[in-house]
Amino acid sequence: MTPGTTSGRWRLPLVPTVITVVAVTLLISLGIWQVNRLAWKQDLIAKAAARLDAEPIPLPLALSGDEAFLPVRFSGRFIQAEPLRLPATGGDGTPGQLLINAMALDDGRQLLVGWGWISNALTTGTDLAIPRPPGGALELQAVLRPHNAGNPLTPGAKPEARIFFARNVSAMWQTLDNGAMGEVSADTVISTVMADRVSWRASATSASNGAIRSPQGISSPAIQLEIVNNHLQYAVTWFGLAATLLVVFVLDMLGRRKRFSTVR
Repeated sequence: MTPGTTSGRWRLPLVPTVITVVAVTLLISLGIWQVNRLAWKQDLIAKAAARLDAEPIPLPLALSGDEAFLPVRFSGRFIQAEPLRLPATGGDGTPGQLLINAMALDDGRQLLVGWGWISNALTTGTDLAIPRPPGGALELQAVLRPHNAGNPLTPGAKPEARIFFARNVSAMWQTLDNGAMGEVSADTVISTVMADRVSWRASATSASNGAIRSPQGISSPAIQLEIVNNHLQYAVTWFGLAATLLVVFVLDMLGRRKRFSTVR
């Protein structure tokens, strides 16, 4: 008697059948999970897009890191130091770098602010001179961006060159020179978010109240949602693998049954 037969009758072999049923069930479950994730991610993107169009609100005192793309307004003075740089795309798709400095807010806190964008063409050469942020008291409007340490494929930061490849707020604070402010206190540093897409005016307390002109070559960076949504592709992949495995199993069983009938 051959495997898959009982008393001369052909039957599905137990082990391949159990393995196939378990595998197909798992693949279909993963596909369903990705479909549910797709709905969640679409809702997240819609909420983020709606936030970008909202009116700025005063910078909240309590920040959890869930305020992605929330438009806010705040005032203070930039801590003058060489900016940190983060790869970012300009409004026309030109590759460049986001310039980031710490700001001492009027409420006593300190916030990292991506205050301008500069083309990569202006950051090369031996006579590199990265502009510093505007001085004086400023009133800013910006969009909050959450702390993001990146993923396993994100290149490592280069603190000595002040270059980062993710909005790793904690690591940025460790790199920035805060000598002008004295010792940085965990009670005053905002480590869950940073600000981006900045527009500013001189503060009413400044000697020259009015619009501030950006340094030459500096512009506001393009704001992209940067929320990856590949869940539909993942769902199709899992469902496709389940269907493929099921077809292979059926064809294999049909072949075994045919061979059994021939031998018999």
